Amino acid sequence: MLKINKSKLLYYYAKFVKEKGSPGSVAGGWALGVLIGFAIPFGLQLFVSIPLSFVLRCSRIGAVAGTFVTNHVTILFIYPLQTWIGSYIIGKPINYASVKDMIAQFTEEPSFEVLSKLGGGIVASFFLGGFFLALVSAPVAYFVVKLLVIKSRNRKELRKRRRMEKLLKEAEKSVESDL
Repeated sequence: MLKINKSKLLYYYAKFVKEKGSPGSVAGGWALGVLIGFAIPFGLQLFVSIPLSFVLRCSRIGAVAGTFVTNHVTILFIYPLQTWIGSYIIGKPINYASVKDMIAQFTEEPSFEVLSKLGGGIVASFFLGGFFLALVSAPVAYFVVKLLVIKSRNRKELRKRRRMEKLLKEAEKSVESDL
């Protein structure tokens, strides 16, 4: 079973909400990464997300991290799902189990030869389903990350303000006691 290390999770959360740049820029990078993560096949994502993050002037860290929505573990579930969704978009629904078997063949031995054996319908379903998931997930990622960054920065500002108020009160007491 997958064990989640809470301290590492909090560490990475803190890293991404403390990233420099506007909340929109940080969120834009994550949304771009998620979009690329679903739309572009695994292994090519960084070649697309990093240059685009420069062009769009959004968070490079977010653009890279967002692509990890598809990784060695999640593609076993996401790729069959997006192919199945894509087949419905095309109008030629296919059985989820058969899609899963076909995708498993490709993930075991990713090559253009294996890809060509799968057929154009499966490949088109894969990309259409991926674009559909990308278009649905990227706005969600944008607004969730933006909200998290804003909340984190507001909490930080509140802590800073409270610390300053406490120091001012201590300074006032010190001045009063000296009089």
